[in-house]
Amino acid sequence: MKQKQLFIFLGILILGAVFLILRTRSRVATLTQLPATKNSESAPILEPVIIDPKTSFTPPAISQAQIKEWVKNDITERQLDMKSLALPKEGADSLLNVELKLKLGCMPGDADAIAMDLKAANGKLLLGTLEGMSEGIKSFSWEIPKDFLTGGTAKKQFRIAATKEPIQLGFYLCTVKGGDKTCQNKTVRDINEIFTEHLTAKPKAGEEDRVIFYQYLLVDDRGVTVFQGYPKGDQQFNELKKYAGVRKFQGQKAGDGIDKARTALETLVSLPVVFNGDTLTIELPKYDVVACAKIQEGK
Repeated sequence: MKQKQLFIFLGILILGAVFLILRTRSRVATLTQLPATKNSESAPILEPVIIDPKTSFTPPAISQAQIKEWVKNDITERQLDMKSLALPKEGADSLLNVELKLKLGCMPGDADAIAMDLKAANGKLLLGTLEGMSEGIKSFSWEIPKDFLTGGTAKKQFRIAATKEPIQLGFYLCTVKGGDKTCQNKTVRDINEIFTEHLTAKPKAGEEDRVIFYQYLLVDDRGVTVFQGYPKGDQQFNELKKYAGVRKFQGQKAGDGIDKARTALETLVSLPVVFNGDTLTIELPKYDVVACAKIQEGK
């Protein structure tokens, strides 16, 4: 009797196991018939895909040829004593942020020459411009706020087309009569001549429209590139002209633009720009008694 009961019990267990197997197969078959979701199509379940909800941008593939070209250009720019800064973009434009800042110290400098000119000649203003160094390049102008020399800073953002072929631009500061929108055609004069003109009270001192600051910029889709220090002479500018041919600088007569840049750089010997985050800071030296005393105390 006990043996019979045991067979009945085993039979029930076997039937139960068969039922569970059939039920499981039915559920798997149902799941495999369901339509696949985007996640199941794009990656296996065991390889989750992290999706940034802020953007759906897929970066374009970069070829080995492009990488080699970038590396080669970077090496050339380093040999030319230049440095680059990536710029934020908006659509097809790069956003170039420029800040003017007084650099207080023991020596009179650009800011003092500007102040002398503006004080001596009524109706003159300080103009900042980004101007194409070769023909056919768009230029930009900026009327610097009148309180800059007392407030110490001024800021401006320029929108520049981001293209593979570099654009040669000059950043100028000049003293001009109201309504003028360009600096490039103004006299480039050594700052010591300006001081001499005012200190000796020459007739019509300060009335001449003239450039007081200049720096050379290259802008392309990678960002902005500038000289780190004072250009070294013939060899550096000759190499820059060769580079202009390799990179196909925009505008007509790119070599003439480089010659104009050289004249302004060698005459003014302006301080190089400083990179602060995504901003180009232009420092203008200014004599200040308090700052000078602190500098001397620190020695």
